[in-house]
Amino acid sequence: MKLQHNLYSYQYLFKISSTSPVFIKKMITLFLNSLAEYIIDLDRLVTTKDITDLQKIIHKLKPSVLSLEVQGAKEVIAVIDETKTWNDDVQAGVERLLHTFRQIQPMMLQDLENFGEE
Repeated sequence: MKLQHNLYSYQYLFKISSTSPVFIKKMITLFLNSLAEYIIDLDRLVTTKDITDLQKIIHKLKPSVLSLEVQGAKEVIAVIDETKTWNDDVQAGVERLLHTFRQIQPMMLQDLENFGEE
């Protein structure tokens, strides 16, 4: 499995797991299951623009997204953590996260299918 992708990385998972395939597969599977929920929630929030709800969701996804080094996520999360109201920067950040999540979802599914074959 490729450790480093353009949009995310498994380096941290490999580092903390001593390259345990069972652990790595489990973590990727858990993230993918959560990712589907995050996409639905963020889609809804683009319309409702509820900053409190957004911050709760960001709090839930933050550890896994940061440990997978999802491109641009750290910066978006910092903007959302610091704001009190929904503004253009928050809107752009949520849209960026959605775009990235939609891109990485099929890539990670493919990684999971190919895991251990390399």
